[in-house]
Order: sequence, then C-alpha cells, then structure tokens
Amino acid sequence: MRRPNNNNVHNYGAINTTTTTNRESNRRPYEMQNSELSHDDEHLIDEEDDEFDMEDDEEEGEDDEMIIDEEDDDEILTQSSSTYNNGRRRRRSICTCFRKIMRQLKIFCMNVADVENVWDSPNVSRKRKVGVIFWLLALALSYATERSTFKILVDHAGPFRMFAAEAISALYATILGVTMLCKAFSHGSFECKALGFPLADVGVMAILDSVQLLLCVISGSKIPPVYLVLLVQMNIPVTIALSNCFKRNDDAAAAAGNGEQCHGYTALHLFGACLITAAVLMGLWPAVIEIVDPDSPLTAYNSACNIFIFLLSCIPAAISTLYKEYAMAEYKRPVDPSYLNLVLAIFQVIFTGIISPLVYPLQGFATGGDWTALYPSSEISENFIDSLKCFLGILPKDVAMDSYAEPAQCNAALGLLLGYVLSTVVAGVAVDKIIHSGANNKILYRGLSVGVVLAVLCMVAYDKTIPRDDSELSIVNGMHFACVIVLVLGLEIYHREALPDNSFETVFDEPEFYYGDQ
Repeated sequence: MRRPNNNNVHNYGAINTTTTTNRESNRRPYEMQNSELSHDDEHLIDEEDDEFDMEDDEEEGEDDEMIIDEEDDDEILTQSSSTYNNGRRRRRSICTCFRKIMRQLKIFCMNVADVENVWDSPNVSRKRKVGVIFWLLALALSYATERSTFKILVDHAGPFRMFAAEAISALYATILGVTMLCKAFSHGSFECKALGFPLADVGVMAILDSVQLLLCVISGSKIPPVYLVLLVQMNIPVTIALSNCFKRNDDAAAAAGNGEQCHGYTALHLFGACLITAAVLMGLWPAVIEIVDPDSPLTAYNSACNIFIFLLSCIPAAISTLYKEYAMAEYKRPVDPSYLNLVLAIFQVIFTGIISPLVYPLQGFATGGDWTALYPSSEISENFIDSLKCFLGILPKDVAMDSYAEPAQCNAALGLLLGYVLSTVVAGVAVDKIIHSGANNKILYRGLSVGVVLAVLCMVAYDKTIPRDDSELSIVNGMHFACVIVLVLGLEIYHREALPDNSFETVFDEPEFYYGDQ
C-alpha cells in the first residue's frame, strides 16, 4: 500500500494554506473596500439625513408660515369684518339721523306753511286738487311775469312810458270787452247787468287807480328792478294804517273783536305788517343814504328820489281798495266782477288821458337843473303820437334815440305790453279758479308768496343784464335777499289768519208782478 505522500499532503496542506491565505488576502481588500464603502455610505446617509432634516425644517417652516398666514388672514378677515360692521353701523346711524332731520324739517315746513287743512269741504276729488295745483302754478308764474314785463316795458319805453299807462288800460278794457262778448254769444244773452253802485263812486275808484298806475309808470324805469317787487307789498301796511279812516262801523268792529284786535286785525296781522314794513325799510336804506349824502352822484340821487315816488303809489292803491270795500258794503248790491272791471278800465283810459298832462313833467324829476323843461306839458300830444308809432313799430330809430331826453327801444314794446296785460288777466282768472275750487285762502296766499320769490329771481337776473356804472344806485350785495326773506315771512304771518270779515247781505231788487197787485 502506498503510503501517502506527505509532500502531497503537505502540498495539499500548503495548497490549502495558500488557498486560505489567498482567500484571506482576497477577503481583506474586500473588507477594506467594505469599510471604505461603509464610510462613504455614512457620509451619504449623513448627507441624506441632513437633507431630510433640512426638508423637515423647511416643511416645518412652511407649516409655520402657513399657520402664520392663516393667522394673519384670520386677523385681516376679523379686521375687515369689524370695519365692515362699523361702516354699516355708521351708515345706519347716518341714515337714521338723516330720516330724523327730514322728519323734523317736514314738520317744521308744515307748521310754517300751515296747509294741513286747505280744503273747505272734506271730500274733494283728485281732479279738483290737480286743477288747484295747476292754477297755483299759473298764479305764481303770472305774477312773476307781470312784475318782470312791467319793469322791462317801462325801461324800453323810455320817454313814451306815459303812453304805456294809457295803452295798458285800453288793452285791458279791450280784452275784458271781447271776453264778455264771447260769453254773451255763447249763452245767447245780451242783457245789460246793473253795475251795483253809482257811476260817481266808480269814477272815484278809477281816478285812484289811474293815479297809482301813473306814479308806478313814471318812476318804474328809474329804480332798481328788485324794488318793483319789494315796494308794492307796502300796500298791506298802508291799508291797515288807513283802514281807521274808512271803517264803516267802528262800534261793530270793536264788538266783533277782542282785546287783541285792532279794528278787526289780529296780533298776527299786525306783526306780519310790521315785518313787511321792516323789509321795505331795509330796502329803502340805500336810497336814504343817497338822498342825504351831498356828494351823491346825480344818477344815484335820481334813482333814490324815484324810489320814494314809487312808494307813494301805495297810498292811492290802499285808498282805492278800502273805498271799493266801503262802496260794496254801503250799497249791498250784486256786482258782476267782469262788468265792474270793464267799466273801471274804460274810466281809467279817460282819466289817465286827463291827468297825464299834469304829471308828464315828472318823468324828468330829480335829473338836475331845470328838470321840468325836459318833458314840458305842451309837447305831450307829439309825444303820444310818437309813442303810438313806437308801440306799432313804425317810429324811425333816430327819432326814438335822439329826439327826447331818454332813448327808447321800440322793437319789443308791443310784445311786452301784451305780455303784461295777459299776465294780469291770467292772475285774476287763477285767483277766481282757486277760490271757487273749494280751497281756502291759505293755499291761495302760498301761491302769491311763491310768485313773489319767482319775481325777485327774475328781477335779479334782469338786473345782471343792465349795464351799470359806479354812480348808479344798487342794493348792497345780499341785502335784497335779506329783504325778500323778511318780506315772505311777513306775508306768511299776515295771511296765517283770515282777514277782517267785511261780509254783508246782498239786497236784490223786488220782483215785478205783471198781473196786478198781489
């Protein structure tokens, strides 16, 4: 048996050893590599961990930012909602205050106007109310038109304004006559009605009305426009002052009144008249200064003097009003207003022609020097002929501009004359319609107050179109508005209560029997 070869074993063993050594040697580099890789992996892991940490920090930061943003949004929403609620509360409080103010203003206006009960009967149709509103507007507009056209007419007429008074009465009589003829034809009745009182009394009324119209026409072109609305209201205080002279029965008036009445006028009437007088005196103050001042320009002095001439026209107007009341109460006869106005207008045409030569020189009053020579009474016939041509539009321009002391503008004279007379007729119709519509006098006088305000506005607008210099009289800025406020307040207070009752029982003619005495 062959012994195993030790060398082989040894070799085998060596081989094994070698193999083992080789494996170990081979394994060592692997382990070294593994150790190196492990270090790299640790770095990678650390870097990944750092990245994850950073991402976590970023996410946490974003979460924190989102939480902060949400908190900010909540705060903004809270602030905006609170601001919105505060705005709503503020707007609500403003609206509430505005409603309260408007409510109080409405109550105040109702108390001032005193128009809660403007109808004499409780059941009034809507159609009638609309008709009253229409005629109220017509009354206010016609009054403003009447004042405005009168002022522009006398300004444009210039030296022919005396003829304008004659033309006004004649045109008014013509319109009334045509109206009465149309009514007679439509009714088929041409019966001549009784006048109501003697012609002598009608003549006295016509003379007073003619004097009042002439004084207004003479002085109207020389005064500032606003004065035509202001001064004419002085008729009310003058009428109260003169009523004692024409009171037909003082004992009856005293018995009808009480301790607060003065010949039928209450304390409110007197207080309103005092306010009207105060408004007029406020307007007269610049004129008084110009008259008293020795260094006053001639133009301003002329205007101031004519203001007082216009104011004097209130005296015949008040006397005429009281005399008409006296005549109606004295004779107690039925009167047709249209027929009476027609007769008065015809008489006015006659008496204006008679009185005109006496007052014709007053057109040059207070112009300096021998002012009576500017308009001598001997030239009145020639003046009236030129006036007629002027109103017809056939007067040569050189005659209108250079032949008299004042220039005349004849291009619109006839239209202004028609406008004035028609506005007067419309105002009378409006008053008649309002009275017969069931409304009491309160609403009628409200329409007149509105007409006064509109007339003042028209006069102020017209005054702006007139070229003036510093030497002419004008109301101090703002004073005419103060005068108008006091004037309207005085008119409202004066008409708050009913005027003294001058009612009487009308006496009719006894019927005639045609079949013997019965």
